[in-house]
Amino acid sequence: MTSRPGRGESGRPARRAVLALSAALLVLVACFDLEVPGVPSAPPPPSLTVSSPRNGDIITLTAQVAAAASSVNGVSHVDVLCGPLDAGARTVYSWAAPPYVSLVDFTQCQDVAQPNPDGGFPSLQLAVEAFSDAGATQVQALGVFFDTLGPTLAVQYPPTVQPRSAFTVVVSTTDQLRSLPQVALDGLAASSITGTQDGGTYLYTAVFQNTPGLGTDNYPYTPGVPVPIEVLTETERTARLTVTATALNGNSSNLDLGIDLTRVLWDRFIPGRLASSSPTSFAAEPVAFPGGLVLPFATSTPASSTSDWIPGLLTDADGVFFGFDTTQLPGGLDGGYLARGLNFEGDTLFSQFTGNFSNLLLFAPPGSSGPPVSASNGPPAVTPPLTRVDQLLCLQDSVTACGTGIVESLGCVDPSLKRITVSSGLVSTGPPTVGEVAAGGGRYLSPNVGVCGSSWNLIDFGTSTVSLGPLQLPAGCTVQSISKLVPVGDGTFVVQLVSNCGAAAPLLKYPVVLVGAGSAILGSYIAPPANPSTIQATVVGATSDGRVVTLRNTPPYTTFELWSVGKTTPDVTSPIAGLYQTADGTDILARSTYTGADGSFAVFVSGAQLGMGVLAFGPDLRPLWLYAYPRIADPTTSRLVASIESAHVYVIDQVSQHAVSLGVAPPGSSTTAPTIKSFTATPATLPVDGGTVTLAWSVSGASALSISPGVGRVTPVTTGSKTVTVPTSTNFTLSATDPKGTSTASSAVCVASGPVALTASAPSSITTCGQTFQTTVTLVNGSCVPVTVSALTISSPVGACNLNGTYSNLDVTIPPSSTGTVLDLTNGTICCNSPPCSIDCTDAPSWIATTDQGTISTTSNPVSLNIPSCDAGCP
Repeated sequence: MTSRPGRGESGRPARRAVLALSAALLVLVACFDLEVPGVPSAPPPPSLTVSSPRNGDIITLTAQVAAAASSVNGVSHVDVLCGPLDAGARTVYSWAAPPYVSLVDFTQCQDVAQPNPDGGFPSLQLAVEAFSDAGATQVQALGVFFDTLGPTLAVQYPPTVQPRSAFTVVVSTTDQLRSLPQVALDGLAASSITGTQDGGTYLYTAVFQNTPGLGTDNYPYTPGVPVPIEVLTETERTARLTVTATALNGNSSNLDLGIDLTRVLWDRFIPGRLASSSPTSFAAEPVAFPGGLVLPFATSTPASSTSDWIPGLLTDADGVFFGFDTTQLPGGLDGGYLARGLNFEGDTLFSQFTGNFSNLLLFAPPGSSGPPVSASNGPPAVTPPLTRVDQLLCLQDSVTACGTGIVESLGCVDPSLKRITVSSGLVSTGPPTVGEVAAGGGRYLSPNVGVCGSSWNLIDFGTSTVSLGPLQLPAGCTVQSISKLVPVGDGTFVVQLVSNCGAAAPLLKYPVVLVGAGSAILGSYIAPPANPSTIQATVVGATSDGRVVTLRNTPPYTTFELWSVGKTTPDVTSPIAGLYQTADGTDILARSTYTGADGSFAVFVSGAQLGMGVLAFGPDLRPLWLYAYPRIADPTTSRLVASIESAHVYVIDQVSQHAVSLGVAPPGSSTTAPTIKSFTATPATLPVDGGTVTLAWSVSGASALSISPGVGRVTPVTTGSKTVTVPTSTNFTLSATDPKGTSTASSAVCVASGPVALTASAPSSITTCGQTFQTTVTLVNGSCVPVTVSALTISSPVGACNLNGTYSNLDVTIPPSSTGTVLDLTNGTICCNSPPCSIDCTDAPSWIATTDQGTISTTSNPVSLNIPSCDAGCP
């Protein structure tokens, strides 16, 4: 068989191509028959419901927002917005998961709130917006009223406060608060906050036990290692006082205030010219006492230490000035009375010398009320300068020449203007150096070198004796002069001598000794008494425990040293950066120093870089701070005034006429108020019209003591006594104060209101047999102690009625100043021993009470018995 060309094998491919094309066309036709898909539709928005707040609600700065949101695609988050949605509303809160309920802070929405034209709360546009996971949103807008008002606060606080001291803030508001306000100082919360209400005002008292510290308060001190000068001189900075209070509506108010945390209590202009010729020469020595600083002000110009003067007071708390009211003086300022001296309480002594007597007036510090104490004092006239010896004001020593027959006599007055005189008898003595007198602890020491063979005169008020210091010392040394004289305060004195110990040629040595009663040398400092140092130490002062403070320049430091008696090496060494000298210079007395009862110490110093300043130490010479006085001054124009009774020292600048008060109580020097070991009144009871009582005390840790009522400041601040007149029953209170607080103790003195007496009453007439013989016996106890009656006896002085008998085992006690019944006879009747009988008599029976205070008797009123016939027999 043969194949036919055109159809056989060669034609099959063409058939397949046609079929493939047809299939392709069929497929294409089939595609045109399908639906063409459209653009996918948007996901549905979440559902959203806002239940709080609602349109028209009033919300506060912190308000609850509650919403419900859901979506088939899930909710990714829900936001809270404030402000117009078309003008950049801001998000203030956001939830990432349900529940969508929270307190929201709307504080940042205050600037988008719109004022209310009606004067009400501003309006605020809010919105809640929910977002689904698919990106869909739903918004619900609402309008609310916006209450942004927080409580109105007022804060009372001192503008300055000492570091590490108690501090009180009073917050007041007329709005009721949701809770106690929050009060903090430099982030430190108040120790306690208490609230009270005074009418419509709410008062909250916040107490800080300790304010933040300054400088060395926060420095880890190592004894003997210098404190960085920038730490030592940090004496002032601003602390932040913050107060936050929330009203009942939930809104809060916040105050941020600045308080000056400073060692400087105040810096005041002195409004007048001081009666002074130099810092060491005043018409009356200025006095620092717990009430402030009292200064003598000249009443004429030019002002000098010989000027007539009147006192002025710069108060302790804030330096407010009080001048003396001259109308209190008889005849006014020109009435003949002249101010003569200032005592330890800041009182001013005025005198008017007439004939042989001085009329004296003692006025309390300016600003005080009450009449002066007055007295007439015998000669000599009260002439300045006067010396303070504890509570006494003393005249100059009466000795004016040297002689073996001279009697030295020192006259003083106490705060009651009672004259106190000490006379030496016939001793070899001579005049003390005028103005160079140290006193304390009931003794008075004045240099008197070479005048009559002694180095000093020592007057002892406790023993009313005068003793003399030696002119010759051990090892053949002769006293040439006294270069420093410092009272310790307990009746002993630190005395630095200049002595010549050379035989052929001068050999100067400088012993420093402790002098006690009878001018006895109790010991020496720095060097042995038999071999004094040839180097003159700079004695700065003494601490209250009898140790001596010296300084020496050891560039780049000034080294302060603390010496105990009998020691040749210092107990403590404190180097201070810089070179300084004490402001006292060559002054024999250590005027520009402060000594605290706890051993703290301060000194007024001068230096080339510093100028003038106050350097304060804690106990054991621990450096506390260095205050640089901010004005140009030098030791010839400025000084320090201080006392152990005051926790403050005062810088007086006589050129710029400024005074600065500084708190020298060291932080941590006392963690508690002073301890009163005892306080007694002897005797504790007095008869009618009173008498004298001795008040005695023993105290530790106090800087000042006072007794009320009517006594005032007393010294010493450790152990002492004071005699007072007590006309009526009095409860005396001793207040012992230091910078950490006040302790008190009481002691009562009872003055009898009258005698202890017995009274008795009886019926005036009895005419019936069996009639009750009603009798009452009463004890009137006008004494200060209870009276106990143990027995009572009745007797008939006349004997006609034969009224006799004893009531024993009574044991009746009548309290002091009370009246009580001893016997109340209500059931006794008239009877016959052998009835019938007739009774006809008159009697005034006597009653005698036996008591623990003795027997007391009285007679009752007359009793008439007239019974013709009585048949009642006595049992």
